[in-house]
Amino acid sequence: MKKTPITYSVLYDTKGQSEKTYQLVAMPATYIIDQTGTIVGKHVGPVTQEMLKEMVRKIGG
Repeated sequence: MKKTPITYSVLYDTKGQSEKTYQLVAMPATYIIDQTGTIVGKHVGPVTQEMLKEMVRKIGG
């Protein structure tokens, strides 16, 4: 994170609660979670800024 500045939020879960709640299975993985806590977008593997923008566009963001 220090080497690559980003403009979106990143989850850092030191207790592993997210893994249990969202059944995370791979790293790296990108999950877009709405305000209700529902996963509305997911990509397993590296993601580019353009890929992230497309994921957000598809869900209406």
